[in-house]
Amino acid sequence: MDLHTFEQLVRDYPVVAIIAVALFIWWVIPRKKQGNHECNHRKNIRQARKLLKEFRKWKGDGVEARITAYLRKISPYVFEELLLCSFDDMGYRITRNQRYSGDGGTDGSLRYRGRQYLVQAKRYASHIRAEDVADFKEVIKQKKADGGYFCHTGRTGKGSHIHAGDNIIVVSGSALIDLLLGKAVKVQL
Repeated sequence: MDLHTFEQLVRDYPVVAIIAVALFIWWVIPRKKQGNHECNHRKNIRQARKLLKEFRKWKGDGVEARITAYLRKISPYVFEELLLCSFDDMGYRITRNQRYSGDGGTDGSLRYRGRQYLVQAKRYASHIRAEDVADFKEVIKQKKADGGYFCHTGRTGKGSHIHAGDNIIVVSGSALIDLLLGKAVKVQL
């Protein structure tokens, strides 16, 4: 369609032109945002892989404290990717969410030996909220998963372990650091 034909169409059928522009906006703009999510995922995964390599080089006293302090400063999305990449390194088959926010209460899922586990990542400076663990347990039930990993940078109180039950492993402290460092850890359900 040449410019003259388009101008004549707009002049003769203004409603059609408005609808065409509206459809174009509706169709193209959300696709571009979707592409940005994909681009952000790749960027965050690359950054997570780079951080894991760096963490695994650190030696000596205070490594756990250094890594924990670093985890509390990074983007929560990079933290999610650090966990998923670490589980990937352990041999789990990873499924990432399509987007980071509005994820339905999980930050990814894992498959291992035919079973499905969900992952929840939380960055806390103090104690975790027992309600967050209870909410995660409900999501596991709703999605009919076999269990889940509630991974966080804070402190875990007794109430959180009570909510976790048998099918949620709370991964924090030394276990979280071991997971990130690729060490053999007791995080198998």
